[in-house]
Amino acid sequence: MINLTGIGTVTLTATNGGSGLYLPASRTTNFVVTQATQTIKPFKPIATQTNGISFNLTNVPTASSGLPISLGISSGLASIVTNSSTSYTITPTATGSVTLSANQPGDANYLAAHQVLVTFKAK
Repeated sequence: MINLTGIGTVTLTATNGGSGLYLPASRTTNFVVTQATQTIKPFKPIATQTNGISFNLTNVPTASSGLPISLGISSGLASIVTNSSTSYTITPTATGSVTLSANQPGDANYLAAHQVLVTFKAK
């Protein structure tokens, strides 16, 4: 069994000491391990909210890699307070549409995930 722990070139060498019937043998091969892809689970729809009234967002997306996501405002007027990695308090600060974005930039082992958006209305 081979346990891969990161990216880079892997060299595998197999050897056999031989026997009374067979000569010793060895074989070497190389392969490259690259960054894995990841995805962000989409948001669940967010119902219409009231301007100036905070609400808790607990159905936040998660990355398939298990790496933390960052939540931001892509458009519209609202504030975000991070309560934990799975809970945020959102406060619309004007009427209209607000678009939230979930991002995961990747790390040494994972490529960046495609951004996920959800839009809700503030009345």
